[in-house]
Amino acid sequence: MLNQLRKNVAPAVLALVAIGTFNNSLQCAAADAEVKPPTWETTATAGATVTRGNSKTLLFTAGLLTQKKWQKNDLKLVAGIGYKF
Repeated sequence: MLNQLRKNVAPAVLALVAIGTFNNSLQCAAADAEVKPPTWETTATAGATVTRGNSKTLLFTAGLLTQKKWQKNDLKLVAGIGYKF
């Protein structure tokens, strides 16, 4: 009985593996077809911190990050500033 089960299950497993491999190759081909040109991505941040106690301080911060990614290269430009009263 175990031998008969192996004979019936083995072709089904091979068929599922073949379908999975074929499906994966179709997804890869579709991903390659949808290549988008690189775009700039920019993020800006701002913050404020207030402390009270033995010292009273007020801190303002700001930052900017812009980046562009190509197939083999990345370019990142970062700027930040902080000011304390």
